[in-house]
Amino acid sequence: MNLTAHRERCRDPTGGYPVAANAEDHLVAAIEWLVRAHHATRNVGVSRGYGVAWHPYFRNRWWQPADPQTTGYLILTVYGGARRLDRPDLRDRAVRMADWELQVQLPSGAVQSGMIREQLVPTPALFNAGKVLFRVVRAHMETGRDEYLSGARRAADRKVRFGLTQRGGQHVPRGRGAPC
Repeated sequence: MNLTAHRERCRDPTGGYPVAANAEDHLVAAIEWLVRAHHATRNVGVSRGYGVAWHPYFRNRWWQPADPQTTGYLILTVYGGARRLDRPDLRDRAVRMADWELQVQLPSGAVQSGMIREQLVPTPALFNAGKVLFRVVRAHMETGRDEYLSGARRAADRKVRFGLTQRGGQHVPRGRGAPC
């Protein structure tokens, strides 16, 4: 284990970091961490993770590759941070993240599972199509750009085709692992 990893490992059980007097300081620090995670991938998707120790799968330490699922989860957070902190740069960053999500959305409307270029033939994630709707509808609300609605439509169509059945007039998932 490298020295940085060792120090972090020792620091966490002993109380970690001091509590900030102002809760917004934590928000700013968290948002700045997300900015670094996005910047680490050359501002396309957000890095899947960060490791201070060597990771044998990624064959490195530090920032891991961009991941559609990670990026998608964070789009709404970054839009919220932009509004709360009155930072237009964060709004612009969320737009770039949403643009990238549309670029990597599969033609079926699904979100690719795993990281980009991890698989020879991209496979759809089983549970993310509904989340795509929230991401791209929010991006449309923020920008007025219709391409986000097209992405939302593809995700909704996939959800209806593969993730829902009709039971007693209610739409319900088809069961565990239904490809939504």
